[in-house]
Amino acid sequence: MAAWRKMGLAELILAGLLWGASFPIIKYGINIGIDTSWLVLLRFSVTAVVCLFLLLLFGGMKRLARVAFYKPFWIVGGLNGMAFVLQYHGLLYTSASKASLLINMNVVFVAALGVYMLKERLSKRVAGAIVLALVGIFLLTTEGDLGNLTGGSRSGDAFQVAAAMVWAFYIIENKKLVDSGRDPLDITAGMLLATFLISIPYSLYRLASAPSAFPSDQLLAGVCIVLYTALGGTLAAYFLYARGVKHVPAVVSAVFLTFEVVTAMTLAFIFLGERLAAIGMLGAVVVCAAIFVVSLDNKEEKIDKRAGMCRNGKRYISNDR
Repeated sequence: MAAWRKMGLAELILAGLLWGASFPIIKYGINIGIDTSWLVLLRFSVTAVVCLFLLLLFGGMKRLARVAFYKPFWIVGGLNGMAFVLQYHGLLYTSASKASLLINMNVVFVAALGVYMLKERLSKRVAGAIVLALVGIFLLTTEGDLGNLTGGSRSGDAFQVAAAMVWAFYIIENKKLVDSGRDPLDITAGMLLATFLISIPYSLYRLASAPSAFPSDQLLAGVCIVLYTALGGTLAAYFLYARGVKHVPAVVSAVFLTFEVVTAMTLAFIFLGERLAAIGMLGAVVVCAAIFVVSLDNKEEKIDKRAGMCRNGKRYISNDR
């Protein structure tokens, strides 16, 4: 396997770890009395401030203006912000396990959109990995018991499915940006600035019922949770994803991101004492197997040189202009 591909896959795994760790951390925050609307607002506010600082530090006003006025960044950020709002609102009406399962259905949507919009080839190996990933997520989130999917309402489930579909379009549009040669920092900063602006109206709407961000005795814990979700679970994770997806097709990146479910469930089991039965552990192993299968070199892969890909394991130069 080429070194650039190994690096890309490692970056995707690390992004999945950072995203996955966010879930038990947010759950802990909710357990100590932090309101989710405040958490969303503060998370993206801190991220936006740091993004502005980084753009000014590494390019000044010229770079900031170039990012701020580039329409595709707003499209990708708008999709990301919309998906977050749908997910958070849907969680008010459905169970966490159901939401996790439905959200990760986006790997199916990404596969379809990748073939249709990006002309990616869906090989039998990748299709098999998608099936494995979905089976693993089902076992991990439900422990093989369909009764665990009975909680929540149809409206809550519909919000999660809608979020999954919107995130699928985000993955496709983000892949287009990466393949265009845009700098990962510009993509990450531009997208997250737009995400912040999109999330503000919903956060303000929800703040009416939550006048205080943190309980007075949990200020330090609250600040730490906000800083991690903003800098680790958002800024660093999205930056690593923007770098890693350059070296793999969109559908492969979607399969890799299912690793965040394994991370979230494992950390919740270790640090929050949440139940993880043997069938759930089997699901985690199945997800990891799916990631291993999809990470294998595909000698039939035909991908544009601009995306840093190869044909038959060798670099090639396209004559297309």
